[in-house]
Amino acid sequence: MPDRKTHLSIDRMLLGKQYNRVHALKDAPSQWLGPSHRKLLHDPVSDLLVAMATYPNDPLGAYASALFHDAADMADTARKRRMRRK
Repeated sequence: MPDRKTHLSIDRMLLGKQYNRVHALKDAPSQWLGPSHRKLLHDPVSDLLVAMATYPNDPLGAYASALFHDAADMADTARKRRMRRK
């Protein structure tokens, strides 16, 4: 899974600021679920709730960050699957 630094770099490049609390909340379940944590808080509705809870003064930017977080996680999962097939 992409680390926090990668998620924050994506934020900075695409959004012009970092949304650390978004990534912290979305990845919190990884402490007990490991890579399976993506079953929680990694969907558009949860992304909106995470955005509103973590950045109520900038929910649109936080929502975009959450969506990019999911996209980066999905790309990482797809890359790992391709590597296993080789």
